Amino acid sequence: MIGRREQTKLHELRAKTDRQLLLLVTRRLHAGADAQRHGALDEAERAYAEAVRWQCAIADVPEPERIHLEAQVRELRRLLGRAVAAA
Repeated sequence: MIGRREQTKLHELRAKTDRQLLLLVTRRLHAGADAQRHGALDEAERAYAEAVRWQCAIADVPEPERIHLEAQVRELRRLLGRAVAAA
């Protein structure tokens, strides 16, 4: 059985991992938006796909941050859809 100290340490580690994943996803979304603005649609699509994959791994994120992150994902998807339609 896992002790209280170990359980606390695991919880702290998971929280740190979630914060790092949130930062990674946010950076990939920003990179995708930048790539889309510069016409690098393949890179923008790759960044979007990576962000969505990593987003699924985040276990616990505060509601305001989750809402903001989901809005960023939708916005990049919208930008990519508009760029493909214009091509």
